[in-house]
Amino acid sequence: MTALLEPDVLARDSIRDAIGDSTDTVGSFDELAVLMRTQPELDTVILGPSVDNELALEFAERLRATNPTVGVILVRRRIDAAVLTQAIRSGVREVVTERDLN
Repeated sequence: MTALLEPDVLARDSIRDAIGDSTDTVGSFDELAVLMRTQPELDTVILGPSVDNELALEFAERLRATNPTVGVILVRRRIDAAVLTQAIRSGVREVVTERDLN
């Protein structure tokens, strides 16, 4: 099961259209925490481009320590070497640009 965290409704709908309707979507980390507690079969979390990069990487790092079987995919509007380096260090499994989903 996949969860998508994206605060921006338009971006959330766009990403969900690209990856499929079977994805559960939420707009905040609080909602994601509830979803993760109630859906133990969750195996992938996608963090959308509107999610603050620092918060996204902190989440990925915590998740790697507490639930390493759940993969994190980071969607960014623009990717540079610094973002990739930070993502790898935090345990993010994939980093993709938003336009790669279209």
